[in-house]
Amino acid sequence: MKVFFDTSFLIDLLARGKKATEMAESYSKSSALYTSRINYYELLKGAYAGSQTQKDMDAINILISNLTILEFDSFAADASAKIFAELRQKGKPIGEPDYMIAGCALSNGVNTILTGNKKHFEHIKGLKVIVC
Repeated sequence: MKVFFDTSFLIDLLARGKKATEMAESYSKSSALYTSRINYYELLKGAYAGSQTQKDMDAINILISNLTILEFDSFAADASAKIFAELRQKGKPIGEPDYMIAGCALSNGVNTILTGNKKHFEHIKGLKVIVC
């Protein structure tokens, strides 16, 4: 099984949230774990905008180093644009980074996402959303 960690889930892991930690440990035993360069950017953006410390930056980098990072390539761009068009047609728009995150996951054969933001991903065809 391939499982994608969304930014909200990564933030919960960094905060050592009990549910997120338990879920990550459980999935790490039986699944390949992924995130994207977009999610990494979102973590760094939050750290730099806040009062980040070297300890915070180290924690982000350690967490990210334990995941496979998916790049936003031409396949992800194509998948993201299709998701945008489908959701726009349904009247269910989401934030721009979320189209890209979902497109990145799906174009790499990752169809399960762990997130704290169900509404961001629940209408995307082919993506199983697990809320934490």
